[in-house]
Amino acid sequence: DRIERKGLSFHEKVRKGYLETAKKEPERIKVINYVSNGVDQMHKEIVGHVNEILKKTKWQKSLQETWN
Repeated sequence: DRIERKGLSFHEKVRKGYLETAKKEPERIKVINYVSNGVDQMHKEIVGHVNEILKKTKWQKSLQETWN
């Protein structure tokens, strides 16, 4: 992929941009930090953020009915 061939400095600039935007818009952009050997922990954090978003929408009830 063309983006994957970009150098490290390109990816660092992109990451910096996302982190700056996340600070300005914490309700819209969540930062999930990498945890070595912590996939389960990262998954729980992601699911927690998704559930918080879904609570604010009509989809929460629909998904709860599907999961139960």
